[in-house]
Amino acid sequence: MEERVLTVSDIMTSKVITVSKEENVAETAKLMVRHGIGSVIIVEDGKPVGIVTEKDILDKVVSQDKRGSEVKVSEIMSTPLITVEPESTLEEAIDTMARYDIRRLPVVRGDTLLGIVTSSDVIRGTSEYSLMKEENIPSSGICEVCGEYTDVLIEKDGKYLCPSCAEELD
Repeated sequence: MEERVLTVSDIMTSKVITVSKEENVAETAKLMVRHGIGSVIIVEDGKPVGIVTEKDILDKVVSQDKRGSEVKVSEIMSTPLITVEPESTLEEAIDTMARYDIRRLPVVRGDTLLGIVTSSDVIRGTSEYSLMKEENIPSSGICEVCGEYTDVLIEKDGKYLCPSCAEELD
């Protein structure tokens, strides 16, 4: 029997909140709070062109004492958008996140936004894949405490941790 490989489409969240480039940061932040999410995808003519995260709002608006109602998301969005295709493997998504030091990865086919993969999705996917293979601990993945990718995961108190976080728990 051939081993099943998890793809991005297996773990992505399909419902993605989007806003226009012209929306202001204050309204976007309210939307993020209302939906309990840490990012929104910025669209122009229905096509994904950028992303705004909680960190973008803190770094580029709040910490600079700007008024969110006076700043457009297009002024603070991260662009170009780093994306992944739905057929990409979980490992490819992890590599992309680690390479660009990001925790959210929009899933696109052409100019169409299909979903988003977050570091939490990757952790969940890694755990599910581990169970599918009937292994207790995945050998590598995202630390459930710091969110960083590691080649060595250690199980502590039911969580998969990088060596640094595991050491802190001791």
